[in-house]
Amino acid sequence: MAFRKLLRLASIYLPPRRRRCVICSRRVHRFLPYRDGLASEAPLMRAVTPDRQRCGQFHVPICGAHDRERHLLLYLRASGLFEAITGLHILHFAPETRLTDLIAKQSPGRHVKCDLLPSASDIQRVDLTAMPFEDASFDLVIANHVLEHVEDDQRALPKLLAF
Repeated sequence: MAFRKLLRLASIYLPPRRRRCVICSRRVHRFLPYRDGLASEAPLMRAVTPDRQRCGQFHVPICGAHDRERHLLLYLRASGLFEAITGLHILHFAPETRLTDLIAKQSPGRHVKCDLLPSASDIQRVDLTAMPFEDASFDLVIANHVLEHVEDDQRALPKLLAF
């Protein structure tokens, strides 16, 4: 525990601060590893994944943004979707905490956050295979790293495409 705290402090204050978080715009010495870094990675992932840095560069020590949030924001910006969010009706599965805050600042017309197992009171309980929304009621659906957790993804995909 003391080592992780020391690693976090060193990551924030040690120069050079080469890494920049696209979520909070702060610079840090390095991003922190996921749990125990490469040691926590499944053996199969170690065997098939050439990128050995993935688990070692997981979250930002200042804001806590993880790699999936940072990558999704980069994609949304590069595609022009992030700037176009104003006024859109958004359906967001497994909403990423820090990204949700940035989306709110873009003033969407409606931002429905949902999850099968909601972790906050503002997140609706929604099953991807039996959604309670009318077809074509959303302009943008965000479902980042969600389908791999759905038992019947063949049934869920057409439902996502209906929006």
